[in-house]
Amino acid sequence: MKRLLIFALLGPIIGLAIMLAVASFLSGHVIVPDARIMIGFPLAYVFGGVPALFAAAADWYLTRVPLRPLAICCAGYVLTVLTGLMMFDTQYTSFRDVLMYGFVGAIPATICSWLSGKQEKSADA
Repeated sequence: MKRLLIFALLGPIIGLAIMLAVASFLSGHVIVPDARIMIGFPLAYVFGGVPALFAAAADWYLTRVPLRPLAICCAGYVLTVLTGLMMFDTQYTSFRDVLMYGFVGAIPATICSWLSGKQEKSADA
């Protein structure tokens, strides 16, 4: 249950922060969050909720894998790219967009997997 909460609550917000950082890098100038970022919070949960829950399921399934955060990083990348390609028009999607979709999902999935692993170890002790 803790794993699901970690992924569902933290994953989309971390993904939003990563998306702002990647968009700043790709545009060449710093994007400073302002009051419009409040629109991004609900959209982060709308667009990032489903991949975060699937990443939580993959994390739960791969509990015994030694390099679980790395495996979940790959799973988060694939899940987010597939979700992005299903939601947006693929005719205008470039390779750079696919890389951006992947990083927006892979980094939060890895962080949430690492945090849920810390929760398991402290619960076992």
